[in-house]
Amino acid sequence: MKRLPRLGSLTGAIVLCTVLTLSNVAVADNKVIPGAMCQNTVASTFGNPEPFRGEYFNYFIINGASLMTVACPIWRASNSSTLDHVWVRVENLQAEPLFCWVFSQDGGSNAYSQTGSQSLSGVGTASLHFATDGLQHYGGGSFAVRCNLGEYGSVRSIRTQE
Repeated sequence: MKRLPRLGSLTGAIVLCTVLTLSNVAVADNKVIPGAMCQNTVASTFGNPEPFRGEYFNYFIINGASLMTVACPIWRASNSSTLDHVWVRVENLQAEPLFCWVFSQDGGSNAYSQTGSQSLSGVGTASLHFATDGLQHYGGGSFAVRCNLGEYGSVRSIRTQE
């Protein structure tokens, strides 16, 4: 009876090559930031935004004033990575327009870059998508979302992809 050759070392080599190949594949890094991280930027309406518990116990920021501008941080794993996409989940309980845009700022100067705005003009919920390929990426800088909220407009969450 003939013996079959040992495949242990061959199997190990195949597994090792597969692992090495997969370790070089870029994997998208997605993060979700709650809307409660947003801060009011208009001095005359400080104190008006009310973070509260919404459906599914997600926290978000809602505007109880006539107009409010909020800035929301974008958390990144590394300053050297690129920011590919941003989705801002918003809700509008009135028919007042709601506008958002993404911007980046240099950490050492006042230089900044921003995307075009996206909006939700009617009553409802939407996920505003921003492709950030035209946005200047400053080394050591930061990214943020800025939204103009009408009365009862809210930022629910921000999702990013690096």
